[in-house]
Amino acid sequence: MLEGLGLEVSRACNGAEALHSVCADDFDLVLMDCQMPVMDGFAATAEIRRYEQQSGRAACCRSSPSPPTRCRATASPAWPPAWTTT
Repeated sequence: MLEGLGLEVSRACNGAEALHSVCADDFDLVLMDCQMPVMDGFAATAEIRRYEQQSGRAACCRSSPSPPTRCRATASPAWPPAWTTT
């Protein structure tokens, strides 16, 4: 879908690959799957946040109905506070 809009897309098969890609290149947007193999999206996001603090780069956003406490724990900024889970 994004490629159909003319955007350049980079894919990772697991969280470790996503982490490596984000640390090795510049991205305007990162869409993270929180249930990836090898390293899940929560762990990858936490590592990306550590990398961001060290390098001064920002890279992540989250879009999944995961519990807000887990998203906040990995410092994912996109959890809308108005959303609730049951």
